[in-house]
Amino acid sequence: MFRAGAFPREDLLDNYSTLLFKDSIRYFRPVMHGVFVKVNNDNNDFFNVWLDWTGYGSESMRESFFVGVSGLKRKNVFFAEMQSYLYHYANTTPTTESLHVSEQFQMNLSLGASHSNQIGLDTLMFSIGGLLGLERDRAESSSFTKPIGLTIRFNAEYKGLGTDNTAYFGDKRMSFYNNHGDNLYWETPFLQGSSYIQSKWYVQLIRSPRANAQVGINMHITEKELMFQQTITLSININKHGEKQRQSESIFPLMRLFKQ
Repeated sequence: MFRAGAFPREDLLDNYSTLLFKDSIRYFRPVMHGVFVKVNNDNNDFFNVWLDWTGYGSESMRESFFVGVSGLKRKNVFFAEMQSYLYHYANTTPTTESLHVSEQFQMNLSLGASHSNQIGLDTLMFSIGGLLGLERDRAESSSFTKPIGLTIRFNAEYKGLGTDNTAYFGDKRMSFYNNHGDNLYWETPFLQGSSYIQSKWYVQLIRSPRANAQVGINMHITEKELMFQQTITLSININKHGEKQRQSESIFPLMRLFKQ
């Protein structure tokens, strides 16, 4: 796959953990501007390289861009995965003396196992890995801070009932969040703490090439605090215009609970 210019972010970076991109990115920044290249095979192994230009330098806007690489390799039920990016948050054009260049690099390396079948088990996956980081604000220092931590993920879905769990334990991250906030950090702000667990429980109402609908509850656990979100998600793929959709492609996962 090769894409260049301005194109939807949807489906291209879905393999990235919320530890690198928070959930809201796909809704409030749905378009990439740059280049995306992906190579994959019939075993769903893949490798991609991408550039996303997120800010064009002007008198009022700072130049910024992502350069990312990710990949997945499977062997039977086991897999090895890598997700990474470098985010460069630069100055305005012309340069504003009070502003300075900042960067952050994130790499998530993990090993795991996954399984699914045709009798209701859509997903069963467990992985463990490490989240490596480099962060710098040149206004404060020419050297990088180097946070590192342990990541754990567990997902399961059976006939439309599912759970998606991600955990981080390690160094506090986002050292310059007070200076730059979401302008520099696109990952979940909960990583400012030394531990974070996100647990999603959901019901998949519709899953098809044309539309997906899901309701659920999200729990965030950090610094001995528990927070809740309720979610309703509906997405419709309008890029299928002109293609004939077979009736069998429309899936209502919960109906399988009532079949013998």
